Amino acid sequence: MKEGRHGKLSEEKAEKIMDRISKKHPEFYKKLVDLKGKYPRVFDMTLLNLRRFVKNDKKDPENKAGILAIFSDEIDLDILIEKYQVEKDQKQKELIKSELVKKMSMIFDKKEQMKQNVIADIEKNLEKKKAEAAKRKDDKEKIIKEDIEKILKFRDKMEKDRDK
Repeated sequence: MKEGRHGKLSEEKAEKIMDRISKKHPEFYKKLVDLKGKYPRVFDMTLLNLRRFVKNDKKDPENKAGILAIFSDEIDLDILIEKYQVEKDQKQKELIKSELVKKMSMIFDKKEQMKQNVIADIEKNLEKKKAEAAKRKDDKEKIIKEDIEKILKFRDKMEKDRDK
């Protein structure tokens, strides 16, 4: 079965994702297994969203816990949406809707905090690069002299090798 417009991965791709998650994130894997049994539609949507996470699993390992926490919250959000859709009692629907708002607010805050962390890292790297550039500017004469020496040594070696 191919990936379709109905938001479902092939069994093979789903197994690969689940296998990687089970090895690297066993607690989250347990949540997915439980989800698969109770809310298969939410499970399928979650796997679709996890594709890029699993593909980039080697990148930025320190952020993985935060990203998985957001995925977990989004699963909870999707479950609430499922409950809202099947609920008949208007009073219960309003309670679920209130929970949805709280959950969405919490997810929003977590995502924004992660973005702020990325911005802080970029700013820190920018300051480091600015300091390196300033040092290179201060060391311009020395750098040029060293580069010329390397070029001339290389040219001399090439001349000697050619004359042999």
